[in-house]
Amino acid sequence: MDNDVYGRVNKVQYYSYVVTAVNRYLIDQGVLDIHHSEVNGL
Repeated sequence: MDNDVYGRVNKVQYYSYVVTAVNRYLIDQGVLDIHHSEVNGL
């Protein structure tokens, strides 16, 4: 998923980087609590 056959980063990976950065920011700000959230994805 990270690189294509030419060694370039795939476009979808950039979105993944952004989502990860946003989640990290929200966790650091105390807005997102992944351990005690009512919606846990399970």
